Amino acid sequence: MMKVSVLLITYNHENYLGQALDGILMQKVDFDYEIVVGEDCSTDSTRQVIKDYMDRYPNKIRLISSESNVGPIKNFIRTYKSCNGKYIAMIDGDDYWTSPDKLQKQADFLDRNSYFSIVFHPIINRDEMDGKIGGFTWPKNPKEEYTIEELLKECFIHTASVMCRNGLFGDFPDWFHSTIMYDWPLHVLNAQYGRIGCLPDVMAVYRIHGGGLWSSLEKPSTHLEYIKFYNAINLHFHKRYNDIIKSRLNYHDCILSNIYYELALQNEESGNLRSSRAYVIKSIYYNPLNANNKYVSEKVPYTDKIKLLFRIHLPLTYKFIKKVCFSVSNR
Repeated sequence: MMKVSVLLITYNHENYLGQALDGILMQKVDFDYEIVVGEDCSTDSTRQVIKDYMDRYPNKIRLISSESNVGPIKNFIRTYKSCNGKYIAMIDGDDYWTSPDKLQKQADFLDRNSYFSIVFHPIINRDEMDGKIGGFTWPKNPKEEYTIEELLKECFIHTASVMCRNGLFGDFPDWFHSTIMYDWPLHVLNAQYGRIGCLPDVMAVYRIHGGGLWSSLEKPSTHLEYIKFYNAINLHFHKRYNDIIKSRLNYHDCILSNIYYELALQNEESGNLRSSRAYVIKSIYYNPLNANNKYVSEKVPYTDKIKLLFRIHLPLTYKFIKKVCFSVSNR
């Protein structure tokens, strides 16, 4: 059996993919490993970059593709299912590894520790806007071992840093196909079957640029995706971690309520009252009782939401009430 499959997902990464592949091919290991590339009909020369590398390394790289774009989740699932390794290491085509010992260290860790299902390590950022490299991402203060409960609170595992055991959870559940996140849900599915180990070495770089799938989403969309994920995973685990998940749902509800309130104000100021009305209703919907959350530093006063609601839905009523209140206050 192949010891390690390196799963690489790529789409429109022509400027970055070579560095990602070079980081994989420089690995110094005492076992066989394969590179399984999931390419989703890029509109740039990404496919050609892969073919050039396949010509140079015909027995090392396998391409998983199709004649039409299938989207990030289906591309990930089909590539994951094509991995033959005992362990699977992952990376996106716009990130890269910096240590030639990464695969060996992680495979050795899983060989020695059968009760761990995942091992990862810290990474650093590279901002393509200014070229600066530095600053730890997930996790901020790494420790040797984590649990699924901690992973449910936040995703501290970056895709470019992870190696997991293959075949732990069987088929992908139906809800997995409807999300746009594949890394965090996958880690949670794997974390059911063992502990999560963290090596101390920084061995990868996460590239920040405008073309990233997640970074290109607007704030409401990201929090809506989190809410969808938490509701799905709560049902998947039959509410085993309900207290943790409800707390995180409350957090994202509070954040969404604030975001929609700000969007309502912005659209009111620009004269787009139709959008402003929709946003203020969403602001109240996601936090109807104006609940507090210890992780949200500020919340919009409920009176401000109601004022805005009346101001844009019932402007004449709002002006009348405001006039009456002003008269009373001046008596």
